[in-house]
Amino acid sequence: MLLYTPQYRIAEEETAYLINQFISQSPDKLKPVYGNALDNQRSAIDHAATKQIMILRGYPGSGKTTTIRNIVTTFQEAGMRGKLLAPTGKAAKRAKDVLFSDDKNLKKINENYIDISTIHRCIGYKKSDGNNEVLFHFDEDNKIDADYVIIDEASMSGLLISHGLLKAIDPRKTRLVICGDSNQLQSIDAGNFFNDLIDSKIIPDVNLKKIYRQGQDSGIVNNAFYAMEHGIYSGSNTVTRQRFTDIEFIETKSHVRAVNLIVDYCTKARLSTEGKKFSSVQCIAPGKKGDVGTVVLNDAIRNVYRDQLANVSKKRFRNFMLYDKVINKKNRYDLNIVNGDTGVVTEVNNDSMVVDFGKGCGQNEDGIVVIDSDTANSIYHAYAYTIHSSQGSEYECVILPLFKTHYMLLSLNLYYTAITRAKKHLVVVFEQEAIKRCLSNKSLMHRNSNMVMYLHKYNRNVK
Repeated sequence: MLLYTPQYRIAEEETAYLINQFISQSPDKLKPVYGNALDNQRSAIDHAATKQIMILRGYPGSGKTTTIRNIVTTFQEAGMRGKLLAPTGKAAKRAKDVLFSDDKNLKKINENYIDISTIHRCIGYKKSDGNNEVLFHFDEDNKIDADYVIIDEASMSGLLISHGLLKAIDPRKTRLVICGDSNQLQSIDAGNFFNDLIDSKIIPDVNLKKIYRQGQDSGIVNNAFYAMEHGIYSGSNTVTRQRFTDIEFIETKSHVRAVNLIVDYCTKARLSTEGKKFSSVQCIAPGKKGDVGTVVLNDAIRNVYRDQLANVSKKRFRNFMLYDKVINKKNRYDLNIVNGDTGVVTEVNNDSMVVDFGKGCGQNEDGIVVIDSDTANSIYHAYAYTIHSSQGSEYECVILPLFKTHYMLLSLNLYYTAITRAKKHLVVVFEQEAIKRCLSNKSLMHRNSNMVMYLHKYNRNVK
């Protein structure tokens, strides 16, 4: 027996019912556009061309992004117009950059045929009705107009926002493609939406595992694969023995040395005179407490960083200064920022500050958000923050401390999520016992849910 608030109890069962409405449809078969797709990637495109709903997941370097692009092209060639949605503004911006990038091996996507935004912006956030219930402009009585919807980074989507989106989609006319990485940590918000859909085994599901040429030289990509498939880490390719140039493993038992190393990397690696490049280097840690937790690391990095910006104004709003790195810890759909969005302070006033959260965030999607006294309580310094808070973000360089002080938090999914945040370089500062704990602890933090039961219940009723 599970104890729910009424809101979550209703959302869970209704979500299962709505998913089965997609499964019950028999859509027209489209001509698949494979492009340069290989192996299982082609199976995913086939499912998208013949099914009303499907799941696509896979490792970094497995061609998931290219597969999504070929699915969009398949829909586009059929004259369909649709939406690609992500849980955060930064994830939506990243999807837009990839989808519309020039690639001579792929057909160009027509921007007039697809809208890319956050989920909450697509379904139109409205203020609460006073009962702490989030309301949206589009719902069961006012469906969004789309021939298809692709949910990207669905592993980050909590139950309530997923439920809100599904209510706004007409399963009779709109195809649904749900994409994510099931090896990552679960969503910050409550629910187990993505993994429950997979575990139900009633939805066509393609899991891309093979790493292709473009990822074979990457230590980051290969170590994600090594961890999940073999339970190991390595600074060199296990087949060719060639050392990776984009990953460093630094072993130490000294917490003092670890903090000094981390501060060094974070404040010198890509620091410009105005701090504009600092956001590309990020320290993420398993927990907040201890000598190598985010509280200590945040202060240590911030103090050195501020000293290096000696000529910058010392004016403060609360404890925030110009060029401070910050993180938002509460969903603010009215401001178009969500829990985990990070930014840089670009202006400080007596009673407010301006934060650039990056393209895709903010009411105008230009990244700019004014933070006043009413909204500042959910804003924190972000020179170091937890791996959980980093979900959905990517950084040019990630600094990752792994120590026994966070032993109970260490797991394979946590480690995988952390290392896959790095785009160009990864530095792991670790104790041997801690990294072994990560690689051996395969138990995903359990979340109580009846979603799979409800999915099966309504699947029996599908005709």
